[in-house]
Amino acid sequence: MSNQTIVEALISDSVLKNKICATQINTTVSAYDEMYVQGAEKHYFQTGLSALINISAALQLSGRTPEEIKSVLDFPCGYGRVLRFTKALFKNATFSACGLEQRYLDFCAEHFNADTFLSEHKFSQTNILRKFDLIWVGSLFTHLSSVRFKELYKFLTAHLNDNGLLVFTVHGRNCYGKVQKGSKRKLIIDFGYTLTGYGYCHQHGTKKFGDSLISPAWLHHFIEQETSGKIVMWSEQGWGDWQDVIAVTNKSPVSYLL
Repeated sequence: MSNQTIVEALISDSVLKNKICATQINTTVSAYDEMYVQGAEKHYFQTGLSALINISAALQLSGRTPEEIKSVLDFPCGYGRVLRFTKALFKNATFSACGLEQRYLDFCAEHFNADTFLSEHKFSQTNILRKFDLIWVGSLFTHLSSVRFKELYKFLTAHLNDNGLLVFTVHGRNCYGKVQKGSKRKLIIDFGYTLTGYGYCHQHGTKKFGDSLISPAWLHHFIEQETSGKIVMWSEQGWGDWQDVIAVTNKSPVSYLL
Protein backbone atom coordinates (compact mmCIF):
# COMPACT_ATOMS: atom_id res chain seq x y z
CA MET A 1 0.00 0.00 0.00
CA SER A 2 1.39 3.40 -0.98
CA ASN A 3 1.88 6.27 1.46
CA GLN A 4 -0.78 8.26 -0.39
CA THR A 5 -3.32 5.45 -0.05
CA ILE A 6 -2.59 5.14 3.67
CA VAL A 7 -3.11 8.87 4.18
CA GLU A 8 -6.34 8.85 2.18
CA ALA A 9 -7.76 6.09 4.37
CA LEU A 10 -6.70 7.79 7.61
CA ILE A 11 -8.20 11.15 6.68
CA SER A 12 -11.46 9.63 5.44
CA ASP A 13 -11.95 8.05 8.89
CA SER A 14 -10.99 11.16 10.86
CA VAL A 15 -12.84 14.18 12.26
CA LEU A 16 -10.91 16.35 9.80
CA LYS A 17 -12.23 14.67 6.66
CA ASN A 18 -14.22 17.78 5.73
CA LYS A 19 -11.33 20.17 6.39
CA ILE A 20 -8.36 18.58 4.61
CA CYS A 21 -7.86 16.11 1.81
CA ALA A 22 -5.11 13.59 1.14
CA THR A 23 -3.94 15.37 -2.03
CA GLN A 24 -2.80 18.26 0.17
CA ILE A 25 -0.41 16.03 2.10
CA ASN A 26 3.16 15.67 0.87
CA THR A 27 3.85 12.00 1.61
CA THR A 28 7.54 12.10 0.71
CA VAL A 29 9.52 10.54 3.54
CA SER A 30 13.26 10.85 4.09
CA ALA A 31 15.23 7.64 3.76
CA TYR A 32 16.88 8.65 7.05
CA ASP A 33 13.66 9.20 9.02
CA GLU A 34 14.01 6.85 11.99
CA MET A 35 10.33 7.34 12.85
CA TYR A 36 9.27 5.75 9.56
CA VAL A 37 9.52 1.99 10.07
CA GLN A 38 8.92 -0.52 7.32
CA GLY A 39 5.75 -2.45 8.10
CA ALA A 40 4.47 0.33 10.38
CA GLU A 41 3.92 3.05 7.79
CA LYS A 42 0.33 3.57 8.92
CA HIS A 43 1.46 4.37 12.46
CA TYR A 44 3.86 7.03 11.13
CA PHE A 45 1.14 8.94 9.29
CA GLN A 46 -1.45 8.26 11.98
CA THR A 47 0.81 9.99 14.50
CA GLY A 48 1.13 13.05 12.27
CA LEU A 49 -2.62 13.24 11.73
CA SER A 50 -3.28 12.75 15.46
CA ALA A 51 -1.15 15.82 16.17
CA LEU A 52 -3.20 17.87 13.71
CA ILE A 53 -6.48 16.67 15.24
CA ASN A 54 -5.29 17.85 18.67
CA ILE A 55 -4.08 21.16 17.28
CA SER A 56 -7.41 21.71 15.53
CA ALA A 57 -9.33 20.98 18.73
CA ALA A 58 -7.14 23.34 20.76
CA LEU A 59 -7.59 26.06 18.17
CA GLN A 60 -11.36 25.71 18.32
CA LEU A 61 -11.34 25.83 22.11
CA SER A 62 -9.24 28.99 22.03
CA GLY A 63 -11.87 30.65 19.80
CA ARG A 64 -9.77 30.90 16.65
CA THR A 65 -10.13 29.53 13.14
CA PRO A 66 -7.46 27.98 10.88
CA GLU A 67 -7.77 30.96 8.54
CA GLU A 68 -6.59 33.30 11.30
CA ILE A 69 -3.31 31.45 11.74
CA LYS A 70 -0.60 33.22 9.75
CA SER A 71 2.57 31.70 11.19
CA VAL A 72 3.38 28.22 12.50
CA LEU A 73 6.51 26.84 14.19
CA ASP A 74 7.22 23.10 14.46
CA PHE A 75 9.83 22.49 17.19
CA PRO A 76 11.42 19.97 16.93
CA CYS A 77 10.50 19.39 13.31
CA GLY A 78 12.27 16.10 12.65
CA TYR A 79 11.67 15.10 9.04
CA GLY A 80 8.22 16.68 8.97
CA ARG A 81 6.05 13.94 10.44
CA VAL A 82 3.61 16.58 11.74
CA LEU A 83 4.57 19.51 9.51
CA ARG A 84 3.26 17.71 6.39
CA PHE A 85 -0.22 17.71 7.99
CA THR A 86 -0.30 21.21 9.49
CA LYS A 87 0.44 22.66 6.06
CA ALA A 88 -2.83 21.20 4.80
CA LEU A 89 -5.00 22.89 7.45
CA PHE A 90 -3.34 26.29 7.77
CA LYS A 91 -3.53 27.49 4.19
CA ASN A 92 -2.84 31.16 5.01
CA ALA A 93 0.24 30.49 7.13
CA THR A 94 3.97 30.58 6.67
CA PHE A 95 5.81 27.66 8.27
CA SER A 96 9.02 27.47 10.24
CA ALA A 97 10.95 24.41 11.36
CA CYS A 98 13.44 24.20 14.19
CA GLY A 99 15.70 21.32 15.18
CA LEU A 100 19.12 20.36 16.46
CA GLU A 101 20.42 18.87 13.21
CA GLN A 102 20.81 20.57 9.86
CA ARG A 103 19.68 17.47 7.95
CA TYR A 104 16.19 17.81 9.43
CA LEU A 105 16.04 21.46 8.48
CA ASP A 106 17.25 20.87 4.93
CA PHE A 107 14.55 18.27 4.33
CA CYS A 108 11.78 20.47 5.72
CA ALA A 109 12.96 23.43 3.69
CA GLU A 110 13.07 21.41 0.46
CA HIS A 111 9.84 19.44 0.80
CA PHE A 112 7.62 21.69 2.93
CA ASN A 113 8.94 25.14 1.98
CA ALA A 114 9.67 25.91 5.62
CA ASP A 115 11.91 28.61 7.00
CA THR A 116 14.45 26.97 9.27
CA PHE A 117 16.18 27.71 12.56
CA LEU A 118 18.96 25.64 14.06
CA SER A 119 18.30 24.95 17.73
CA GLU A 120 20.92 25.30 20.45
CA HIS A 121 21.04 22.89 23.37
CA LYS A 122 20.49 25.91 25.60
CA PHE A 123 17.12 26.89 24.18
CA SER A 124 17.34 30.55 25.18
CA GLN A 125 20.33 30.92 22.84
CA THR A 126 18.37 29.71 19.79
CA ASN A 127 18.20 32.57 17.32
CA ILE A 128 14.54 32.92 16.35
CA LEU A 129 13.83 36.58 15.68
CA ARG A 130 10.08 36.39 15.17
CA LYS A 131 6.86 35.36 16.87
CA PHE A 132 4.18 32.87 15.88
CA ASP A 133 0.43 32.37 16.02
CA LEU A 134 0.89 28.64 16.63
CA ILE A 135 3.77 26.58 18.03
CA TRP A 136 3.63 22.77 18.03
CA VAL A 137 6.06 20.86 20.26
CA GLY A 138 5.72 17.10 19.93
CA SER A 139 7.79 14.85 22.19
CA LEU A 140 10.47 17.29 23.35
CA PHE A 141 9.32 18.18 26.87
CA THR A 142 9.18 14.40 27.32
CA HIS A 143 12.99 14.33 27.28
CA LEU A 144 13.88 17.26 29.53
CA SER A 145 14.75 17.80 33.18
CA SER A 146 12.47 20.15 35.10
CA VAL A 147 15.04 22.95 34.78
CA ARG A 148 15.23 22.59 31.00
CA PHE A 149 11.46 22.17 30.82
CA LYS A 150 10.98 25.59 32.40
CA GLU A 151 13.64 27.14 30.14
CA LEU A 152 12.01 25.81 26.98
CA TYR A 153 8.48 26.70 28.07
CA LYS A 154 9.42 30.29 28.81
CA PHE A 155 11.39 30.54 25.57
CA LEU A 156 8.45 29.32 23.49
CA THR A 157 5.75 31.41 25.17
CA ALA A 158 7.97 34.46 24.64
CA HIS A 159 7.79 33.67 20.90
CA LEU A 160 3.99 33.67 20.74
CA ASN A 161 2.07 36.49 19.14
CA ASP A 162 -0.79 38.04 21.08
CA ASN A 163 -3.47 35.36 21.47
CA GLY A 164 -0.96 32.82 20.16
CA LEU A 165 -1.29 29.13 20.91
CA LEU A 166 1.36 26.73 22.24
CA VAL A 167 0.43 23.04 21.87
CA PHE A 168 2.85 20.54 23.43
CA THR A 169 3.03 16.97 24.69
CA VAL A 170 4.27 15.31 27.88
CA HIS A 171 4.41 11.89 29.48
CA GLY A 172 1.56 12.20 31.99
CA ARG A 173 0.22 10.17 34.88
CA ASN A 174 -1.02 7.36 32.64
CA CYS A 175 2.59 6.71 31.65
CA TYR A 176 3.62 6.03 35.25
CA GLY A 177 5.55 2.78 35.47
CA LYS A 178 5.81 2.57 31.68
CA VAL A 179 8.55 5.08 30.81
CA GLN A 180 11.82 3.12 30.41
CA LYS A 181 10.00 0.01 31.62
CA GLY A 182 12.33 -2.79 32.64
CA SER A 183 15.38 -0.58 33.21
CA LYS A 184 17.10 0.87 36.28
CA ARG A 185 16.35 4.33 34.90
CA LYS A 186 12.64 3.61 35.39
CA LEU A 187 13.19 3.42 39.15
CA ILE A 188 14.81 6.86 39.18
CA ILE A 189 12.03 8.36 37.05
CA ASP A 190 9.25 6.83 39.14
CA PHE A 191 10.91 7.89 42.40
CA GLY A 192 11.16 11.52 41.27
CA TYR A 193 7.56 11.46 40.06
CA THR A 194 6.31 10.08 43.37
CA LEU A 195 8.38 12.55 45.39
CA THR A 196 7.80 15.80 43.46
CA GLY A 197 5.47 15.12 40.56
CA TYR A 198 8.36 15.39 38.09
CA GLY A 199 10.40 12.28 37.37
CA TYR A 200 13.47 12.43 35.16
CA CYS A 201 16.61 10.50 34.33
CA HIS A 202 19.39 11.37 31.86
CA GLN A 203 20.13 9.12 28.94
CA HIS A 204 23.44 7.32 29.14
CA GLY A 205 26.31 9.50 27.92
CA THR A 206 24.52 12.86 28.07
CA LYS A 207 23.08 15.26 30.61
CA LYS A 208 21.12 17.26 28.04
CA PHE A 209 18.34 14.77 27.34
CA GLY A 210 16.65 11.79 28.97
CA ASP A 211 13.08 10.79 29.82
CA SER A 212 10.60 12.69 31.94
CA LEU A 213 7.30 11.87 33.63
CA ILE A 214 5.13 14.80 34.70
CA SER A 215 2.06 14.79 36.94
CA PRO A 216 -0.92 17.02 36.09
CA ALA A 217 -0.53 18.71 39.49
CA TRP A 218 3.11 19.69 38.85
CA LEU A 219 2.40 20.98 35.37
CA HIS A 220 -0.76 22.86 36.30
CA HIS A 221 1.02 24.52 39.21
CA PHE A 222 3.90 25.57 36.97
CA ILE A 223 1.64 27.01 34.27
CA GLU A 224 -0.40 28.77 36.93
CA GLN A 225 2.74 30.67 37.94
CA GLU A 226 3.22 31.79 34.33
CA THR A 227 0.79 34.69 34.38
CA SER A 228 0.85 35.13 30.61
CA GLY A 229 -0.54 31.65 29.96
CA LYS A 230 -4.04 30.18 30.08
CA ILE A 231 -4.75 26.47 29.63
CA VAL A 232 -7.38 25.94 26.94
CA MET A 233 -7.05 22.16 26.46
CA TRP A 234 -5.65 19.17 28.31
CA SER A 235 -6.09 15.81 26.60
CA GLU A 236 -4.66 12.90 28.56
CA GLN A 237 -3.01 10.40 26.22
CA GLY A 238 -4.42 12.44 23.37
CA TRP A 239 -1.44 11.98 21.07
CA GLY A 240 -1.16 8.46 19.76
CA ASP A 241 -2.96 7.12 22.86
CA TRP A 242 0.28 7.75 24.79
CA GLN A 243 1.35 11.35 25.40
CA ASP A 244 -0.80 14.05 27.01
CA VAL A 245 -1.52 17.11 24.89
CA ILE A 246 -1.70 20.53 26.54
CA ALA A 247 -2.60 23.79 24.82
CA VAL A 248 -1.81 27.18 26.34
CA THR A 249 -2.77 30.57 24.95
CA ASN A 250 -1.71 34.06 25.93
CA LYS A 251 -4.15 35.64 28.31
CA SER A 252 -6.01 38.57 26.86
CA PRO A 253 -5.57 41.78 28.85
CA VAL A 254 -8.30 42.33 31.44
CA SER A 255 -9.94 45.74 31.42
CA TYR A 256 -12.09 47.16 34.19
CA LEU A 257 -14.75 49.83 34.09
CA LEU A 258 -14.15 52.41 36.80
